[in-house]
Amino acid sequence: MDNRQKEIDNLKDYKYGFTTDIENIKAPKGLNEDVIKFISNIKKEPQWMLDFRLRAYERLAETPVSKNKLPRFILLFCTQKYER
Repeated sequence: MDNRQKEIDNLKDYKYGFTTDIENIKAPKGLNEDVIKFISNIKKEPQWMLDFRLRAYERLAETPVSKNKLPRFILLFCTQKYER
């Protein structure tokens, strides 16, 4: 066991008794309808908000883009992850 792993194990045994359970939820990488629905469900958004987001995504997907000139924001969507 390396030194870093020993430090992590020591931190797990917090002697003062205060602990916090942190819920960690991760969506798949990228942006598509399933990811939008997943995030909306996690955030407990109303149906009208989900519909609005899906319509916005459809407009983005229908935007004509030259293969060699992808806008920077589309490239960023493809690499982002949602974590909560």
